[in-house]
Amino acid sequence: MEDLVVQVLEELTAQRIRRGELSRGNGRMLRWVESVPAPAAAGLGTPGPAVVFSASFGETGCLGWLAVLPLLAPEIRWIAYDRPGLGASDPDPSATLETHVDDLAAVAEQAGGPCILAGASWGGLIGQAAALRRSEITAGLVLSDPSDERMILSQSPAERRMLPEYCAALDARAAAGTLEDHLRSELGGDVARITSDPALRARVMNAHLASYAVPSWTETMRAEDRTMLTDAPSIASTRRERRFPSVPLVIFSASTGLPPERRRVFTGYHRELAAAVPGSRHIVVTGAGHAVQQERPALVADAITRMHQEQRTVSASGTRGAK
Repeated sequence: MEDLVVQVLEELTAQRIRRGELSRGNGRMLRWVESVPAPAAAGLGTPGPAVVFSASFGETGCLGWLAVLPLLAPEIRWIAYDRPGLGASDPDPSATLETHVDDLAAVAEQAGGPCILAGASWGGLIGQAAALRRSEITAGLVLSDPSDERMILSQSPAERRMLPEYCAALDARAAAGTLEDHLRSELGGDVARITSDPALRARVMNAHLASYAVPSWTETMRAEDRTMLTDAPSIASTRRERRFPSVPLVIFSASTGLPPERRRVFTGYHRELAAAVPGSRHIVVTGAGHAVQQERPALVADAITRMHQEQRTVSASGTRGAK
């Protein structure tokens, strides 16, 4: 699996990609992939902050942002990590929101933080929690249709049943030997958007299949679902007790994929967060579904690149001022 992921990332980004890992206690290893900017790109002066990517619910971080990574400026050092039990990272059945925030902070710290935190959906809510609780690791945030604790807590009984039923269906397909066919069908559109090269598409698909073949995948989704519901009130409490840091913030909202009223409320929460942070940007992406980073990767990559360039300029100015 690891070789496949690194191979497709190197092909798609034309960069050197390396693996990293951290011991997180009890023998659990947290793993990621990161870019190694070419010497010519790295030698452009102040490097600016690294970008740490956190994927959406149930997705492997190393592949969840695959459409965006090739579009980033070559001087950006980025890190895409797998949460516990996903992709290459070891499982942690007892993981809580605090676990996820601490893991994200550990990745940012080893990258020399503070970092730009890029999060999608549930990964976006983890990024917000990290910004609130560990502001010292946060240089900015780019959030793709990020989850909100109020949306989680207001789910209807029918919505709450969807994830357990989906995981049960995946387990049944795995037992019947049809899971691979199902995943190929579900992932086909995303893979097709990434490249038009048939051979490379096949390698990208194989990397996805290998990442989702880990035995802990469906149990991790169930565990993350429980974590979201259990810890959502603590996020609400943290928002009341702490001010969101005044760092660059860009929020992308989808416009489809939910009933209109539900979508309006969800987008309203994004608007509310943006209004609380001076200078932030809130962008509603017409025609995009929940996975904005996959459906409109150029928009998201441009926002990350712009933020990185702005942070490099600020860092360079500070350095000159110190002299």
